[in-house]
Amino acid sequence: VGIIIDIQAEGCRMEIKIGGTINQKSQCRFTSGKHSHLPLVSTEDITDIATISQHAMIDFLAIPFASASQDIDQIRELLGSTGSDVKILAKVDSMHGIEKFKEIQASSDGIIFVRNELQWELPSEKLMVAQKWAIQQCNQHAVPIFIQSQILETMCDKDQPSRQELTEITSTTLDGADAFIMCHETSNGSHSLEAVTSLAKGIAEAENVYDYEQAYTNIREGIKADGVNASNIDILTTTACKICFEKDSDVDMLVCMTENGKIARHLGKQRPKQPILACSTNG
Repeated sequence: VGIIIDIQAEGCRMEIKIGGTINQKSQCRFTSGKHSHLPLVSTEDITDIATISQHAMIDFLAIPFASASQDIDQIRELLGSTGSDVKILAKVDSMHGIEKFKEIQASSDGIIFVRNELQWELPSEKLMVAQKWAIQQCNQHAVPIFIQSQILETMCDKDQPSRQELTEITSTTLDGADAFIMCHETSNGSHSLEAVTSLAKGIAEAENVYDYEQAYTNIREGIKADGVNASNIDILTTTACKICFEKDSDVDMLVCMTENGKIARHLGKQRPKQPILACSTNG
């Protein structure tokens, strides 16, 4: 950790506050809270994206340090028509990403909320508030949100999670998060299988007590408070899910026809307890 004291033509001089070893390909992190305006993609990235678009059979492409809708548009343009089916997940990992959250969310196919990066710019108490707000925003707009890192970090060395970690998994699941992404626990941890098993059990237990009807009501009220006009898809899916919550309902499954998954995502937004089967001719 250091402070930049002089910027020169080919680099900068820093006063080191906390020393350490800088390894090859180490990340450089600016924590001033200001947008660095560095380019999102390098020449090598452009080549890789072109290759992915033409040859790789992938479903998702994660974009780190997304700071505006233009970043997402740039990646879509690079993917071109051959990569038009690739879904773009925007990583929100800076204060600027939080400030531009709604804009990024509207342009992307999903959000990855990166806690270990955001911790450098947000105090712990504000980080959790930002996470809850981000989940709420994504739930209201049928955008999947993934919570990444600092899930079960103690299990990098131990075979059991801490009570605090399990409590946080339960809370985040009940808040409406769609998925968790573990990093160190599975990439270089000593108990990868146990970590995945503990996470799955924690999520399952939380979902057992999830109040689907209250979640449905909260999402509808949130959309109204946010001033979002109901679209035809919202009206259709709201009606379908309302039937699911009726007292004498015997609905076992919701089945929908969709070309791009939009109707299925909007059904999921309403948080019905029943499973959703999405049928499509678009292979």
